[in-house]
Amino acid sequence: MRRILDEAILSAIGQVNRLVFGLSRGRVILYRFHGVPAILLTITTPAEPLGRMVGAACLPDDDGYLILARPLQEAELSALMNSSTAVEAARGPDETTVPADLNRLTDPAERSALLKRVLSRASMDERAEVRRLELTPIARLRLHRPFPETGHSAYAVAIVTDDAEASWGAR
Repeated sequence: MRRILDEAILSAIGQVNRLVFGLSRGRVILYRFHGVPAILLTITTPAEPLGRMVGAACLPDDDGYLILARPLQEAELSALMNSSTAVEAARGPDETTVPADLNRLTDPAERSALLKRVLSRASMDERAEVRRLELTPIARLRLHRPFPETGHSAYAVAIVTDDAEASWGAR
């Protein structure tokens, strides 16, 4: 039932967004869909002692993150995890890495239960994107320490002006 409700609400939001975007001639977007968050993992293996950087979808879990993968990506990530000697995680390419433990999930029942629990706390657009991309949990990531705080905001700000001729330096 929740899935049907999510799809109906997201469809309505999308239609309203398109209408307002068209009426404002491309200047206003009411709601921005953010999708599923990602994390960068540097996985060190005997074959790659300097580490291989891999991007993966993730959702926050109680004490870490649940790493998600598409069906085509799952085999590659599983092979890397099986041969890994160390793992570091970062929120972005310019962020400081943090040592982490990566525990592979092999039991289908456990994977299903974890995904259900994590999705119950996720936003509507995250749930829809996980279903659309057919993401499945493949591992749990536990950081050795929290990510360091950065000096910049994680949110972008959109500024809409009515005057197309206005410029910031003309005042």
